[in-house]
Amino acid sequence: MFARVQALKDGTTVPANDADLKVARDELEAVLADVPALTEPGGVKRAVKAAVALGVSHEVVGDTKTARKVYTDAMAKYPAYKATFEALLDKLNALEAPSPAGTSRRLDPADAERILFASTLLLQDAPQSEAPEPGVFYWKAVNLAAGGKYTEAVDQITKAKAAHAARAKASAGRGLNPLSDPLEQIFTRSCDELKAYWELRGSIYGNPALAATIKKDGLAKAIEKLLGAEKDVTAARGMVTTLTAEVAKLDKEAKTAEKGKTEAEEKLKTAAVDLKTAEKKLETAMAELKTAEKDVKDQKDVLASLVEALKPVTPIPDKWGPADVLAATKSVASRVTGPDLKALVPNSMVAIGGGGLSTGQLLDIAERLSKAEGSTKIVAAKLEAETKRLTDKYDTDTKKLKDDHSAALKKLADDYTAETKKLKDGSGEELKKLTDKFAADAKKLTDEHAASVTKLNEAHTLALKEEQARTEAEKKKFVQREIEFQKQLVNSITPGQVMDIWLPVLTELRRPADSEPALSAAEKAITGSVPESEDAAKARTVAGMAYLIKGDLANAKAMFEAARRSPAYKTAAGKPWTRAADQGLAAVADPVALYRQPVADRTTDPRAAAVALDAGIARTSQGATMLR
Repeated sequence: MFARVQALKDGTTVPANDADLKVARDELEAVLADVPALTEPGGVKRAVKAAVALGVSHEVVGDTKTARKVYTDAMAKYPAYKATFEALLDKLNALEAPSPAGTSRRLDPADAERILFASTLLLQDAPQSEAPEPGVFYWKAVNLAAGGKYTEAVDQITKAKAAHAARAKASAGRGLNPLSDPLEQIFTRSCDELKAYWELRGSIYGNPALAATIKKDGLAKAIEKLLGAEKDVTAARGMVTTLTAEVAKLDKEAKTAEKGKTEAEEKLKTAAVDLKTAEKKLETAMAELKTAEKDVKDQKDVLASLVEALKPVTPIPDKWGPADVLAATKSVASRVTGPDLKALVPNSMVAIGGGGLSTGQLLDIAERLSKAEGSTKIVAAKLEAETKRLTDKYDTDTKKLKDDHSAALKKLADDYTAETKKLKDGSGEELKKLTDKFAADAKKLTDEHAASVTKLNEAHTLALKEEQARTEAEKKKFVQREIEFQKQLVNSITPGQVMDIWLPVLTELRRPADSEPALSAAEKAITGSVPESEDAAKARTVAGMAYLIKGDLANAKAMFEAARRSPAYKTAAGKPWTRAADQGLAAVADPVALYRQPVADRTTDPRAAAVALDAGIARTSQGATMLR
């Protein structure tokens, strides 16, 4: 069956009469139909495996409906393995969900083989009483995310990660990637990435306005609007600040106007009180003036009438005064009431009458006095009429003055009220306009900002995907380079091993041409080795030999002495580099020390001589025999 699944092509549909596939399905259905076999050891597991393989055989050719029925029937028939078939059904739901353009969620042969392999391992390894496997939670999370339920999806993927971590410890080094992922970390890392991705999508599509904008304008335009809205937000903030300042200014002006109104009302009240007081004083003054004018006029009229009456009786100057009128009045009175009529009649009149007034003259005087009395009554009547006229005129003028003052006062109050109302209405309308404009601008900016945030989030998502793709590519490159490095590392040599190569070259060949490259290698070894280590001391010995061959005895001596002072010199006693250090230091003072060879003493061994003799005799005897 596995061979047949592997042979299927992605995107192809296998005919129902395909012989191989039909035979495989018949065998699997026979296993499922063998009810007595379920009671045998491992019979249920064998049936479950057959159900999984049968469902996959339908799934791989695109017949998900039949595969779903196989899984559903098997889940009801084998309840102990419910979690396994639930995971397979969740996978079908996820694969049947709409996929992004240009991608395919159809199960390919490689995926089918992996599913069968994973199912086989599941049924062989752990009993069903253990915790559910990660796929149970994984496919539920995928389905929830496809439905826009990102919070629930994040919860399920977290559970999938925890379930995988619990199982990974037991299967370390035995998974699908035993070398590149021995600790089974790929799945957990994928869970983390999916969690971050779904949290991001949840934050974006959780806002209805953002989701609607993306659905309407598309991701690219939404991001473009979001980026452009940043400048608008900055400008709008400045505008909001300006509008706020203007509103505060208008509010301040309104408060100032209200304060001015209050002060004007107080002044108006004070002016009204002062006006009433002035009116009362005016009325009192006018009354007093009227009385005084009347008295004066009465006096003048009386005097004038009296003068007019007295003029025929007694002489009065044209420019008369009160004293003249008084004297004339006294004179007339004394004449009328006195006993001596002669005193009342001028001398000229007495002379005419022969020394006395005649009766006609007296009657004439009486008549004149009567006329004077009548004139006085007429004058009094005229005075009374004129007084009445002046009184009426005063009352009329006073009433007119009061009416004019009241009208002017009322007009002033009405004008003030109208101006105050106009100022309030104008300020209120302007404030309302500014408030409405501010609200409209704020709403516009909020909407634009939301759209801009959506665009930025989408751009971030796209950039995150691209960065993840680049990261995965870099990971693959790194793994490849690591493999190549490990291969190269097998053939690499350590600095100490390099010194082991250079040391015999310098001590045996003693070629001046080798001194520079040997010295360069020695310096690198000294720098890269642990101080006071054997490799460092060995490198100093090589450097000393290189300096010695070059003829730089001072540096050669310093290097040899440094090598001999190293703690490794004692522990490595007898090694070639220690002997080279000793010989090199001796050659600094004695140039032929390197060429001087020790004389070997000849030793004698009687037993060895006896053995050699016996061997010689034996060979001689053997040769003689052969000659015969």
